[in-house]
Amino acid sequence: MTLPRPRKARTRIALAGAALSALLLLLLGAGARTAIRQRTFHDIDEELRTLAIAVGSDFEMEGVGHQEALGKGLEANVFEFRLHNHSAILFVGDRVLAVSGDLVRPSESFSLPPYRNRTEDFYTAIEPYSGQRRVCRFFVLRLRGRSSGATLVIFRAIEPALRAFTRLDETLVATVVVGFLGTAAILAFVLNRALRPVEEVTRLAGSVEASDLSKRVRVSMGG
Repeated sequence: MTLPRPRKARTRIALAGAALSALLLLLLGAGARTAIRQRTFHDIDEELRTLAIAVGSDFEMEGVGHQEALGKGLEANVFEFRLHNHSAILFVGDRVLAVSGDLVRPSESFSLPPYRNRTEDFYTAIEPYSGQRRVCRFFVLRLRGRSSGATLVIFRAIEPALRAFTRLDETLVATVVVGFLGTAAILAFVLNRALRPVEEVTRLAGSVEASDLSKRVRVSMGG
């Protein structure tokens, strides 16, 4: 029976251990990334909900008679709740009553149909209003009370968060690669020291002729 050469066995063991280490790092990193992403979007969505309810409640109590009320309400609540980079569109029926924010400009492209069938939930899309086509997080609120039939659309750019996720992904990949290479190097070093006596025995035993039983293999088991 031919036994595998110690050097090849050492390489396989080192690579297998490094692969398991890389897999563990990948799983831990992916779990951390998912938790961070969920927390980030949760915070963004809470900002949108807070702002939409605050601005919408003013219209529900006072009606939608003043177009400038949207801009004033948005600015006041953004300052009060320390929010930023939010924009808003107020529809009455299918007609645009008011717009406000950095990502909206007076344009014929405003229309209710993209939001008509949206539930009061959060979603990500590209805004078509500013010409910058920035990736945004949207929230659609159906107003009630004195503004029944009106629709308030609140949104904000999330590209900084997406860029942060990209950097996080790059860091995760780099960590897995470095972890794999580092673990492989460490295991190769440890196995080399541990299997050196075995390799020496194998080498010397191969040089002993079967008929020459007077030879003895002397191996130092020291470090």
